[in-house]
Amino acid sequence: MPEEFTGQTTRRGLMAGAAAAGALAALPVSAGQDGTLYEIEIRDFRFNPERLEVKPGDRIRWTNRDRAPHNATGDDRSWKTNNMRRKESEEVTVTAAMDGGYFCSIHPQMKASLVVVSA
Repeated sequence: MPEEFTGQTTRRGLMAGAAAAGALAALPVSAGQDGTLYEIEIRDFRFNPERLEVKPGDRIRWTNRDRAPHNATGDDRSWKTNNMRRKESEEVTVTAAMDGGYFCSIHPQMKASLVVVSA
């Protein structure tokens, strides 16, 4: 019987739900003359979403939902947010140089990426 009719939660169903939740998190919060604003939530020592496609001039707001402090730092260290305590946010305007990976310099195992596409 197909999984949607069994009434049971399957691993495939859980993975599909998790993927859908990640996709929703990547939706823009607002758009205007100053570019689109995207939200990245830091929770459970992860950036959500872990991959985000943006354009130069867009803005990204990271919000820390963990008890531990976090930041976002470009892999090449050319950009970095301030450290954020719980419930604090930091916002940056995207530049072409931000294309690639980033991490939390306090917790280097936390990794994510920005894909900067031309406008």
